[in-house]
Amino acid sequence: MVTLHVPIEKLSLSKPQIEEGLRNIGCSIEGGGIEINPNRPDLFSRIGIERALKHYFFRELTDYTIERPKIECYADEVAVRPFIVCAVVRGVRLDDENIRELIELQELLHLTLGRNRRFAAIGLHDLDDVSPPFYYKSAPESRSFTPLGSYREMSIKEILEKNEKGAEFKHLVENDKRLYPLLEDAEGKVLSMPPIINGNVTALKESTKNLFIDVTGITEHVPYTVINLLVCDLLDRFKDAKAEKVRVIGKETGEYPDLTRVKWSINLREAERITGIKMSTEEAIDSLEKMGHIAYGDGNEKLCVEVPCYRSDIMHPYDIFEELAIGYGYGRIKEKLPESWTPGKKRFRTRDILREIFTGMGFIEATTLNLSSEEEQLELMNLKTKETVEILNPVSNLSILRFWLIPSLLSILRANKHNPLPQRVFECDQLYDREHAACLIESTSADFKEIKSISEAIFHALNIEVSYLSESHPSFIKGRCAVIVKDNEKAGIIGELHPSVLRNFQLETPVCALELWGLQE
Repeated sequence: MVTLHVPIEKLSLSKPQIEEGLRNIGCSIEGGGIEINPNRPDLFSRIGIERALKHYFFRELTDYTIERPKIECYADEVAVRPFIVCAVVRGVRLDDENIRELIELQELLHLTLGRNRRFAAIGLHDLDDVSPPFYYKSAPESRSFTPLGSYREMSIKEILEKNEKGAEFKHLVENDKRLYPLLEDAEGKVLSMPPIINGNVTALKESTKNLFIDVTGITEHVPYTVINLLVCDLLDRFKDAKAEKVRVIGKETGEYPDLTRVKWSINLREAERITGIKMSTEEAIDSLEKMGHIAYGDGNEKLCVEVPCYRSDIMHPYDIFEELAIGYGYGRIKEKLPESWTPGKKRFRTRDILREIFTGMGFIEATTLNLSSEEEQLELMNLKTKETVEILNPVSNLSILRFWLIPSLLSILRANKHNPLPQRVFECDQLYDREHAACLIESTSADFKEIKSISEAIFHALNIEVSYLSESHPSFIKGRCAVIVKDNEKAGIIGELHPSVLRNFQLETPVCALELWGLQE
């Protein structure tokens, strides 16, 4: 959930209306803030909350007008961050509170839709401090400007190394050519270095009257969505303000933003089937207007719906069905028992039985990560190669899904060398598509005979017949390892771990091991 810090008294509705409206649209008041579902970024500001509540109670529907472009932005091919959209909003009246709220909205959009600035980074600028047209291009690391909050010029290289924001977000623009995104005006003044930091020359202040907004990203869709949200928020915040498109000229030329409603067509009978709510066309229209949409029937079972441009969460007719249900009111839906009885049951009962058996024999359960490394799963276990499931772009050395449990349990023993012997640990977990269970015994007397007796006790308790066949395995001492065979298939392995494996895990005492698989019911 996203927490918006807005005092209730700042909203221009009564407290009962606020509480009821927020509850019905899926928000809640928690402590000193409002908890908002992150799929509704249009609610990430006081203005957005008020707009939604006025839709809900008073059916106040807003259509936004935007003027033709007077300003141009020339966009080069910026490899590390190729997309930019821009807008102008004239006639704002900023004060300390509005600046604080706009910055909070900006940061919430950075974190959510922008995925911490990767997919969208926003620049808010005082338009009167710069001279159009604007230029979005790549600049060398030697290029310098004064970053926001600083009083001296710094090179791009210095910003990435010494500035707080530069150090935090430099991974988003790092590249071999050492060319970085820069937005500057006709006189060479730097508005921003997306997605790192704005220039100090265009910092917002209470005297700011006209805003220039840029949103950059690695794809076009998210910046397009974000700039719609911002411009609509500003137009609702400052009723006398005027929005103006900006023509972005580059590989492809476009004019942004587009504040027109998005048209959908839905089938009321399909909506009834999905939601379980039977409503007339008039009820459906009223329900959708409560959610800020314009709706009208076509004389049959179809309903035409015009969705506000800032509702980026509406991506499928089923999303409109959900809007219908919210506007209609979940509290009005009559309770109904299921037509069929579908009792649930545990999927893997054998896992619980094995836990009881291991615990009864004095083992302590461990829970380890499903992610592991090739070093732990293969090299430390004296295994050369094995086909594994690799993680794309891992952020640590945990780069594969583990395929057996014994290495993970050995890591547990290594971390507990300071505890007295004997150590007896076990783990039960699902690896890939089958259940595994494993146990280790570390003691001066741990041997094949002891672990085989553990195995026999487990299968006796499970009432399963198995046999044991001698096995040569690089992780175990030769002649002291066996595979467990059930129904002519391998169902496990037992044995004394090889001294080199123990050294790899920094263990000095003998360890015997057992691992079972494929025993689920």
